[in-house]
Amino acid sequence: MKFPVGLVFITQGVQKAMREDDFRSFIYRSLSRHADGDWGDLSEIDKKINERALKSGGRLLSAYKYNKKKIWIITEGNRAKTTILFPSEY
Repeated sequence: MKFPVGLVFITQGVQKAMREDDFRSFIYRSLSRHADGDWGDLSEIDKKINERALKSGGRLLSAYKYNKKKIWIITEGNRAKTTILFPSEY
């Protein structure tokens, strides 16, 4: 782990989708990737922004795709809270 994720919150939409075992596994893998600094499906510019935020204590964003579903994982700058959500829930 490159940083602590703090308390993890999952939106209602993602919770509902997690009823599928494969999607639930995808969420757990994605959270692990996020904490390891693998930012997923972000542009190179956004990945560089995350690398700077990792050092300066800024907010971190990752994006991952599973079939036609895309999730975002956002960790606050103070590392106290991480939220997993669909982009439409932002």
